[in-house]
Amino acid sequence: AGPARFLIPAKVVLESGGPVTLDKCYLRSDGTLVWANSSITRLSPAPGQAETLLAVTVDLTARHKAEAALRESVARLRLALEMQAGWRCGRAIPAPIRSPHPLN
Repeated sequence: AGPARFLIPAKVVLESGGPVTLDKCYLRSDGTLVWANSSITRLSPAPGQAETLLAVTVDLTARHKAEAALRESVARLRLALEMQAGWRCGRAIPAPIRSPHPLN
């Protein structure tokens, strides 16, 4: 993989002239996953200079973990609310108590 993973976005930047941003998951040698956002921009070269690209990569692992925890929390809350609504709607509602006396 190495530098080859950088070539496709770099080619897009060079051909389009515009910046490219991508989120990607990397596997560390210890087996953990790292989410990162990379932005690649073409810098205007000085006359006679070669094309230059600027790549900035930001670690998004903490954000991805927080988003996953939020999704899990929302799912638990939704389930709790659905269970509560089901309990209210599903329980037997007692019929009015009628007196055996016709006047009451």
